[in-house]
Amino acid sequence: MSVSTVRNRKKNHNFAIIITLMSLVLVVMAGAVLYLWLHGRSDSGSGGLINPAKLMTEDTTAAHESSENGGNGGRKSLSSATVRLSMVGDVLLHNSVLTAARADTDNNSDFSFIFKHIVDPYRNFDLNIVDMEGTMGPPPFTAYPLFHSPTKLAEDMHKAGVGMAITANNHAIDAGEKGVTDTFNALVKNNIIPVGTSLDAKKKTWCIREINGIKIGFSAYTYETVRQNGRIAINALILPESLYGRLDSFSYEDDHFDDDKAKLAAREKEMREAGAEVTVFFMHWGTEYDSKPTFYQRELAKALAKAGTNLILACGPHVIQPIETLPADNSDGKCLVYYSVGNFVSAQYFDTGDSNGRAEDGLMAMVEFKRDEEGEVKLNRAGYCPLYCYKPVKFGGAASQAVPNAAALADPKLVDGRTSLVEASKMRIDKIMAENNVGKLPFSKFEFGYFDE
Repeated sequence: MSVSTVRNRKKNHNFAIIITLMSLVLVVMAGAVLYLWLHGRSDSGSGGLINPAKLMTEDTTAAHESSENGGNGGRKSLSSATVRLSMVGDVLLHNSVLTAARADTDNNSDFSFIFKHIVDPYRNFDLNIVDMEGTMGPPPFTAYPLFHSPTKLAEDMHKAGVGMAITANNHAIDAGEKGVTDTFNALVKNNIIPVGTSLDAKKKTWCIREINGIKIGFSAYTYETVRQNGRIAINALILPESLYGRLDSFSYEDDHFDDDKAKLAAREKEMREAGAEVTVFFMHWGTEYDSKPTFYQRELAKALAKAGTNLILACGPHVIQPIETLPADNSDGKCLVYYSVGNFVSAQYFDTGDSNGRAEDGLMAMVEFKRDEEGEVKLNRAGYCPLYCYKPVKFGGAASQAVPNAAALADPKLVDGRTSLVEASKMRIDKIMAENNVGKLPFSKFEFGYFDE
């Protein structure tokens, strides 16, 4: 056999080996892609959407992860034992806001203007929470007194970085039982966790989420109006029997108030027994346009603190109210109460009711929990960012958008140079926040909405 023949055979042999190895690599890669695809399908519903049952029962942050900003709004966790939460108040879409969003059809509407000034601050938090004041679903769309908006709103919330929405409020049944269901499904479809309602009476209206290694229980309640022939009423609408057990509410009436305080304490215990290390209650309460907490607000807050609640985040009066800490039966020894963070966005103006501008003001509550060296999860620091609801005209409507006061004053273009409106808002907010009583808790006004500013 000639030398050249041997060389050619070695060449062919080596080439065959290379081809074989490359084929094996391609097979392995194809298998991996197929596995990931099937794995993703098994965790999702049709169209790759997260299964609602899984969303509400599993202790996972996957439910509020945004494909664009990440589940924490894009923030890299400082520590596996630190959690940052933000919460803003009512997303209240009056008719002029629907007009600005061109909400004539569901898919073509655009509510991104609502969040345009807080998308960046949102990246500072692990979970961003809003109060979904009203319902979402198919047309026709309506505003006051019955709020019903396009489901596109949920998509725009998700894109902005919202991960949780409170669905227990006094406009929760504006579109009946179907509105409650459609709103829940629209939120879940967009990876936003609904709290306060459920799809049926056998499912939880509350949830526990593990975020950065800390298990947090979330629950939400709204106030009832006077019962009618023994039937629960929400905003004077009789609660359909099909919604009993699907919407969490409490009564101010003497015949029911004490029982409902006990009911809230029982929910606190239930979440603890289910593994919650920290508990958060969202309360929809208070008297419209009243900047002072009522007797009932304070009594409910005391009952929750006594039961062991760590944090109460609330809205309802459409204006902000003071913030305080109460003695609590928990590892922290205190419960932080935001009695009302006011509106987030609406078409309420200076002369709405007797608010004298206060319905245009809001807060972004900012709270940080941290696990200490003994393993206990405690409030590490907290505060607020003052917000003003600016309403530029768009398509003949009000493109209501919350802007941090400091950001608008630093860059007047954000409010088209109308800084006098923001200055007035700042004065109103400062006056109410002067009544805060948070004890020794590290607590600050974060002007731009960043913990690290």
